Parts: sequence; structure tokens; C-alpha cells
Amino acid sequence: LFIVRIQLDVIHECLKLRKDQRPIGEPSFLSIRQLIRECKEVLKGATLVKQYYHYMVAAVMWDEMEAESKFESDLTEFDEDMKS
Repeated sequence: LFIVRIQLDVIHECLKLRKDQRPIGEPSFLSIRQLIRECKEVLKGATLVKQYYHYMVAAVMWDEMEAESKFESDLTEFDEDMKS
């Protein structure tokens, strides 16, 4: 579980960095397009890591209820950062 959690933590930090990097002033159209592309890539990666994490936690945990509660508690902040 620790090793699986490393990927989730890395992509979560990437989401936080992307969220904190906002352009100052009025960015040009090309800058906005580039930022949208970069955000899109980060969100795709975050979605894939979340799906992988869910799959691996469910595979490791014997009890389904325990796996579901572990999954939900770990991903609450991650989901909030993805939405923002």
C-alpha cells in the first residue's frame, strides 16, 4: 500500500502545483491554450493514477468494506484538488 500511495502523492503534488500557478495579469490567447493543455495532461494523469490506486487497494485488501473506507479517506483531498 505504501508503494502504491507514492504515485498518488506525486500526482497530488503535481495537481497542487498546477493549481497554484496562475498567470499574473492578462495572459495572451496562446498562453491560455498552453495552460489548458498542461492542465488537461495533469488531469488525465490524475484520473489514471486514481483508477490504478483504486484497483490496487481493492486487490490488496481482503475486506471490501475496509478497502472502500481506506480508498475514500485517502482520496477526499485528492478529489477536491482535481475539481478545483
